Amino acid sequence: MTILLKNVSVRTAMTAVGESIGCTWRFSDGKLVFTAIPGATKGPRAPRGGSGGPAQPSDTEARLENLLSAPLTLDLNDAPIENTFQLMAEILGGTLEMDESLRGKMITIESTGHPTRDLLDRLCHMAECRWELVPRTVPIFRIRKP
Repeated sequence: MTILLKNVSVRTAMTAVGESIGCTWRFSDGKLVFTAIPGATKGPRAPRGGSGGPAQPSDTEARLENLLSAPLTLDLNDAPIENTFQLMAEILGGTLEMDESLRGKMITIESTGHPTRDLLDRLCHMAECRWELVPRTVPIFRIRKP
C-alpha cells in the first residue's frame, strides 16, 4: 500500500488510510481506533489449501505474509511511536501489545515503497525494540524491549 498526501488535514489522511485497509477511524479515550467495515477486504487473501500433500499455511498466515511483503510508504515527523505501531497493527488486521516503557517516544521516518516487514524492522531499530506477529484469527502484533 502506498499513500502519498500533501497539504491535507489529519482527518483526510486518516480517512484515506482507513479506507485503503477497509476500516473507519475515530478517537476514543485518547487513542486512534480503526474499525473494520463489514464486507470490506483488508488485503490480498491466499487461496484455501486442499487436503493431502505438504502442509499449507493457514489463511491467516498466508494473508499476513502477503501484507508483510507488500510495499508500504510512510512519512512521519515526530509521531508518537504508540500511534505508529497501532496503525501498523491495524494495517495487519491485528491487535497491539506494546511494552509500556516505549510509550511517549517520538518517531520521524520517511520510507517509500519498502516491504512492510522491512519498515517494521526499521521502526523497531529506531525505538530499540523488536516486533513479533502471532498468527491467530485476530493476529497479535507484539512490540517488546529486547
